[in-house]
Amino acid sequence: MNVPVIILSLLNALWFAMGFRLFFLNSRQAAKLLLAPDKREEPYFSVLAEACKFLGGMNLALSMLSIFCIYFLDSLLSLPLASGIFIALGLAHFSQFWVNLPHALKERKGQQAIWPVLRKTMRFIFVVDFLLAMANLLMALVLGLSMPG
Repeated sequence: MNVPVIILSLLNALWFAMGFRLFFLNSRQAAKLLLAPDKREEPYFSVLAEACKFLGGMNLALSMLSIFCIYFLDSLLSLPLASGIFIALGLAHFSQFWVNLPHALKERKGQQAIWPVLRKTMRFIFVVDFLLAMANLLMALVLGLSMPG
């Protein structure tokens, strides 16, 4: 049994499930995170809330992939593909971090960002996505180096 792979897969599954919950099941709340109260005009607010559901659906798929990594652990670890799966999961997290980075940099400089990244829930999302991206990419490297051949 590979405990680090199980722990990372559990963290991925939980994080992506939380993303599904926020962006799909509570898409109006997600839109409120992204839009300041004075910017929540119709139809833009409703369009953003509906668009968030797409991100939520992708989070559900990634959560399921992470669960499959645990369920099929023995088979997964015997395949060279194992490191590729963690690269893909790492890139999923990193893409979310990367999209928020320019907004965080603007915010840090005191400029107006499209949405707040360095406060409250968005800051938590920003930091956790970066940490999980690095953990998944590190796991991919470890698994890739441990494969024979």
